[in-house]
Amino acid sequence: MDGEALGIATMTELRALQIFGNNLTNEGLTAILDNCRHLESLDIRHCFNVEMDNTLQAKCAGIKTLRPPDDSTDDYEFIVQSPVWADDSSEDDFDGSYLGSDVYYDLDTELDDDDDIYDPSNYIDGIDSDDEEARMILRGLWALMK
Repeated sequence: MDGEALGIATMTELRALQIFGNNLTNEGLTAILDNCRHLESLDIRHCFNVEMDNTLQAKCAGIKTLRPPDDSTDDYEFIVQSPVWADDSSEDDFDGSYLGSDVYYDLDTELDDDDDIYDPSNYIDGIDSDDEEARMILRGLWALMK
């Protein structure tokens, strides 16, 4: 469950991190905080498997901007929907089975249902035509996703 966190923990010079609506746990966050000692900004809103206990609060004490799991999402740029709980109940009935991967954050986009949102050609118009490097990166990402 914390494989991504262990990968992030190798980024020892990391200064800012935003993980939104992820299955991150205390163990994964601890790995990140123990290894990324230069973090100045951490946003883990909607990471409901993280319980900000005294140990984690102490580890986060030096972080200038901290957005904990239950912090407001009013300023978040995407549409935030309610969490999906494993037993289809409410947060009040939480049994420890938060399904963060089933929560969708909608981009403010006009793509039709038959559009492939992973196709870089949908976004290439927003890139400066002289920025060949950005176009190559998009093409490379598309090739990796196939």
